[in-house]
Amino acid sequence: AEYMGSVLIHIGTMSTAVVKQPAVKWGQSLDKVFLTLDYSENISPESTKIECSGRKIRVESKAKSGGGEYCVEIELKHKVNEGNVSSKIQDKCVCVTLTKTHPKAWSLLTTRKNKIKNVKIDWSKWVDAGSDEEQTSSDDTCALTEKPQGGVTHIH
Repeated sequence: AEYMGSVLIHIGTMSTAVVKQPAVKWGQSLDKVFLTLDYSENISPESTKIECSGRKIRVESKAKSGGGEYCVEIELKHKVNEGNVSSKIQDKCVCVTLTKTHPKAWSLLTTRKNKIKNVKIDWSKWVDAGSDEEQTSSDDTCALTEKPQGGVTHIH
């Protein structure tokens, strides 16, 4: 497989399949980053693989119905604690919570200066640095199924 820009391409002997990217929404509190990946079809929790290392997060998933494959890889602006990653998986959604190594507000999610078209801010999961409120999600997206900690792979 080769990673070319924002699309992962699997190179096989007979054909080349383009892997789709889910829409990504992100929010933050002083010590956490919240990522919500929205898919166009139901995904298989068993096929979902989350890899995290320092400043990189990668999520791969496959559709339940044998449909599409999905992959998103984000080079984060700052480091996260790769030993403290949690995820919840629901039909068309994967929610990932990352713990920042240094509690502070991030001005950007990624190292890229220009906007990434499939990444948007999730204001419902945003807590201002000066706020006394804890992060609470008014959105029940991804609230049903939690993938065990063992589903997170740490890459170095």
